[in-house]
Amino acid sequence: MNTRHSVRIWAMALAALTPLAAWAQLTVSDNFTSGSSTNNWQAFNGACLTAGNNTGNIPACYGLAYYGGEQLVGGYTGLLPDPSGNGALRFTNGWPGGYGQNGAIVSNFTFPTGEGLHVTFTTVTYRGDSGGAGGDGVLP
Repeated sequence: MNTRHSVRIWAMALAALTPLAAWAQLTVSDNFTSGSSTNNWQAFNGACLTAGNNTGNIPACYGLAYYGGEQLVGGYTGLLPDPSGNGALRFTNGWPGGYGQNGAIVSNFTFPTGEGLHVTFTTVTYRGDSGGAGGDGVLP
């Protein structure tokens, strides 16, 4: 066996044993349970933190002008504000008079999406969804 042929076989064997290079991944994580968010978000309309303290980009739900003087439902104890660590990102209040409410957050930062985007979250509905009387929240 000549040397050039044995080197090529050795290189092919090493390549077969070496795992494929992992794609570079960027993880953006924010659990929205404390008084402020971890990342730089732009909040719209009813988007707020139930444990918010108005120190970040997402406002606190308690006292948010979007909801006027309506009673805010749900939360960890049923009353807002929630204790830090037990909050949620809320998009609507839902009741009373919450029909037609909306909220959203959009990132104020960029990240590569050449390989797509994978989002994982948990949703919670306050007071259920019977007759549309509940509100929503997003938890980690």
